[in-house]
Amino acid sequence: MNSLIIAVYEVRRLIRSRGVLLNLFLLPLVIIFLLGSALSGMFNTTELSGETVKVVVAAEQTEPALKMLETYVSNPEVAKRIRMEKAASRQEAEERLRSGSADYAVLIPDGFGSAMQRGDEARVMLLPGKDRTLNRSAGLVLGSFVEEINYRQAAAIVMGPEAAAQPAFAPGEASTEGGPRSYVQAGQLGTGVNTYSASQYYAAAMLIMFLFYSGMAINTSLDLEKSGHTLQRLHSLPVTYSSVFTGKLLGNGFVAVIQALVIVGFSHFVYGVDWGSRLPLVLLIAGLVILVSMSLSVVLSLLFPNGATAKALLQVLIIAMTFLSGGFSPVPGEFMRQLSLFTVNHWAFQGLLRNMLAGELNVVMSSIVPLFWIAAACLLLVVIVYRKVGYRE
Repeated sequence: MNSLIIAVYEVRRLIRSRGVLLNLFLLPLVIIFLLGSALSGMFNTTELSGETVKVVVAAEQTEPALKMLETYVSNPEVAKRIRMEKAASRQEAEERLRSGSADYAVLIPDGFGSAMQRGDEARVMLLPGKDRTLNRSAGLVLGSFVEEINYRQAAAIVMGPEAAAQPAFAPGEASTEGGPRSYVQAGQLGTGVNTYSASQYYAAAMLIMFLFYSGMAINTSLDLEKSGHTLQRLHSLPVTYSSVFTGKLLGNGFVAVIQALVIVGFSHFVYGVDWGSRLPLVLLIAGLVILVSMSLSVVLSLLFPNGATAKALLQVLIIAMTFLSGGFSPVPGEFMRQLSLFTVNHWAFQGLLRNMLAGELNVVMSSIVPLFWIAAACLLLVVIVYRKVGYRE
């Protein structure tokens, strides 16, 4: 009961503070609007890389689908982007991807062409390599080949095996401009690309960053009772140190939850930010970030009695993790991307973005599960540090 009373007063204190309302509620909404509007052009185009992508193909020499792929790659526009090389087996293709001697791989299983002509289930496997830009180029160019296969398989199901032998359009069929039609057209795609907008990108990034700042408020609150010498007076009443500590956590946690709901709701209804169809997952990620942020703030507050020192360390940590995770701009270089894996922001950020893109549930959960274990480890650290150091003057 004492903890709940302290939590209520903590919430009232925070809500009445103009600094809290401006810095935790208004400021993130303003930044999302400014960055989403100013940098919208950076997120609305998809470019093919100018480099030629080395694609290794593993298939039987007599496989009809291999001949289809060879014909497709021989197209002059495709040949500018794709250089096809053959592998004797799937294992060789995967090894070449791992070693970096190939940029992308296409695996055509045995009997694929026969299954496709019969209208049975048949799948081509596309394996990306190490370079994300080359992977995107290969995926965009080979997408037309996959669509051709899908067309022939659908034709076989509807009209019989003979229809599978007919291409979606004749190789020399003229386009509306009068020239021969090509599977690939070099240029930029501004619409219809399954990607996130600048508003979505920065809404997710700012939500995470300012939830960390909200967690940092517990540092100020815990230090305030010590510097004002009110903690000892509270303890002189029938109120334990643990009750004060728990009440502070509950009050600040409640305000952080309200902050997350305001940012998500306001950005969706006013800015039109699409957070995805799985809103509970968005709230779950936000809740885990709140647990981590408050845990880190509590640990530093207990280990460093000087509140200014703990606050400075938290500031550096928040800015560093936001930068490494791509919160200010997409992370350049493979080395920086590897470093981002060691930040809390990375897992929360990727989970939100994947949910926005309507990714499969297991893909979204692959980012949430590490975040869950990080939160559990932080809570355990809080218990250990509190038992060892305690919260008292």
